[in-house]
Amino acid sequence: MANNLTKRLWTYFLQLNIYKKPSDNQESTRKDLIATRIYLCTLGLSVLIIAFATTFYSQTITSIEYSPSSARFTQLIHNYPSTLHCPCSKFSITYGTFVSIQIKLHQVCSSKFIEQAWIEKLFAEYNTFSLPLNDYRITLTFFWQIISDMCSISNRAWSNIVTNFNGSYIFSAIAIVEQSVENQIREVLNYEKSLSQTALTRNLYLLQRFAVANELVSSIATNFQLRYPDENSDTPKMFPREYNNCSCLNINGCPHTATFNDINGQIVTIPGMIADCLIIDGTLASTLECYYSQSCISLLHPSLVNQTQSLSNEENKYFNINSTVQMLFDEIMTDEFIDDIRYDEYYSQCNPSYCSYSYTRRFDVLFVITTIIGLAGTLSMIIHTIASYVASAYLRWKTRRTPSNIISQQIHGSFRDRIQQLFHNIEEAIANLNLF
Repeated sequence: MANNLTKRLWTYFLQLNIYKKPSDNQESTRKDLIATRIYLCTLGLSVLIIAFATTFYSQTITSIEYSPSSARFTQLIHNYPSTLHCPCSKFSITYGTFVSIQIKLHQVCSSKFIEQAWIEKLFAEYNTFSLPLNDYRITLTFFWQIISDMCSISNRAWSNIVTNFNGSYIFSAIAIVEQSVENQIREVLNYEKSLSQTALTRNLYLLQRFAVANELVSSIATNFQLRYPDENSDTPKMFPREYNNCSCLNINGCPHTATFNDINGQIVTIPGMIADCLIIDGTLASTLECYYSQSCISLLHPSLVNQTQSLSNEENKYFNINSTVQMLFDEIMTDEFIDDIRYDEYYSQCNPSYCSYSYTRRFDVLFVITTIIGLAGTLSMIIHTIASYVASAYLRWKTRRTPSNIISQQIHGSFRDRIQQLFHNIEEAIANLNLF
C-alpha cells in the first residue's frame, strides 16, 4: 500500500503543471513541466533552509509586566537575574520603616548584681574599716558599680545606634532582592556599631591612661598609700603600692589573682577575679565566673546568698563563663542581636510601576512558522518567475547540444572507419610480401 501511494505521488509530481495554459503545445507543455519541477524543488529546499535557520536562531524577547507583586518580583529576579529592571517609585527609603532591631545585652545587665540595692548591701557588708586592704571583697562594691555603669553606657550606645540607623536611608533607583537588602542593613548596622565601639574603647583607654599618668589615687588606696618616709619625718607622703615586686607606677599596672581570707584565716582564691592597682583595670581583666556558681556566691557573700540568683551559662548566646569584662564591653555588652527585616514593606514603598526583562529563545515553533509564512509568498513569486526562465534556458541548451553530438559522432565514426581501412590495407600488404 505504501509503495502504491509513493508511486502515485511520484506520478502526480511528474505530471503536475502549474504553468499550464490553454494555448500550450507539446514543446511548451514540456517546458512547463520542467519549470514546475524546478519551482517545487527549489521552493521546498528554500523552506527547509529557512526552517533550519530559524530553528537555531537565538531570538531576544523583551517583556514588560505592570505593578508586579513582591512574590512575582522574587520569581522574576530568580528567572531573569541579569536583565530584570524594576524602577522604584521612591529613590530613598528609611530603614526604620521596615526594620525592627532588638538587642539583648549580657544577662548580668538584667540581674540583681547591678541594682543599686545590691551594691549598697555590699558596701554595708564589706567596708575598708572591717577588712584588710589585701582582701578583694572590699573592692566588690566598686566592681559591681563599674559593671552597672558599663551596662548603662551600653544601653545608651545601642539606643544611639538604633536611632541613627532608623533615620538612615537605603538608596536605590530600582527594586533590589531581599538578600541585597539584608546585606545593606547589616553593613550599615555594623558600621554604626563599629563607630560606637571605637568611641567607647578609646574613651576608656584614655581614662585609664589619664589615671596612671597623673598618678590619681584610688578611693580605697589600692595604688598609693599615705605613710611617713621614716620615723623622724613629720610629713606623710604618698608611696606607690607593690604587688609581687611590681610597683603601681608601672603604666600597665600590677594584675594579680584576687584573694580573701576566710573565717579561719585561710587565703581563698576567687575564680576569675583579678586585682590590680586601679579597680577599673582589675574589673576589666576579671571574668564573672564566680557569679555563675551559687556555691562561689555563698563563699563570697554568705549573708546575701539568699537574696540573689547565680548567672546561667545556658542563657549566653555569644559570651561564655570565661569572657572577661573587657570582652563584654568591647562588644557593647551585646550577647544577642535580632533584626526583623520586613521585605514586603520595603517593596511596597519601592512600589515599582513596571518590570521589564529580556531573554533569548530558540526552537520557537511559532516563530519558525510565522517566518516561513512571511517569506513564502515572496519566495514563491520569485522562484515561480525564475523557474520558467531556467526551464527555457535548459531546453535551448539541450537543443543546441543535440546536433553537435550527432556531427561529433559522425566525425568520430568516419575517422574510425578510415583507421580500420588503413590497418586492413597494411595487413594485405604484409600478406603479399610473404607470398614472395
